Parts: sequence; structure tokens; C-alpha cells
Amino acid sequence: MVYQDLHTPFLLVRAGSPNSKIEFNDIVFSHAGPNFSQVWVENTVHTSFTDLPCFADELGIPDTGNLAPRRNFQIISKIILRFFDHHLMQGNHAIFDMAAEYPEIIITK
Repeated sequence: MVYQDLHTPFLLVRAGSPNSKIEFNDIVFSHAGPNFSQVWVENTVHTSFTDLPCFADELGIPDTGNLAPRRNFQIISKIILRFFDHHLMQGNHAIFDMAAEYPEIIITK
């Protein structure tokens, strides 16, 4: 549980879409403060954040999300790259500018 503001930037990349029901992460990070951000990637599931979508069809692995594997990899890579560029390299490419370019993502603070 996070009981006080985080002092360093923290990004939680989540599968699916935000909904009205309270989830475990909502409780854990409810007091994280202004340095905490969330990005939801729609049409994904937990395994979408692994290598599985790239070869799931060949291995017969079901349910790696509905996002095309190449698009999935592109979106997740860009989110992580922009987050680190913004916070570690003092770049001007914040993740908050990505929604127009990637309609599959929902960004919440």
C-alpha cells in the first residue's frame, strides 16, 4: 500500500480499460500523489505485456488480447520510451501527448 505521495515518477501501464468498479491497484495507489500516472491500453490482457502476442498463434496460446501484435509492441514500447525520456533525459515527449497518436490508450493521473 502507498500511504503517502511518491517522490519519484511512477507509471503503471494497465491492460483493458478503466471501469467503475474498484480494483486492487486503485486501492494500493489511491494516495500516490502527483508523481503517479496510469496508462490503460485497450484491447489488451495481462499477457499482452509479454512476448506472447508475437507468437501466440503459432503456439496455439489463446487470449493474448485483441490488439495486433505489432501495434501492441509499438504502443507499449512508445509509452515506456516517452516516460523515461521525459523523466530521466528531461525530454519534452510526455506520455500525456500520446492519446491523439494512439487512440488505444487512456491516460489517467
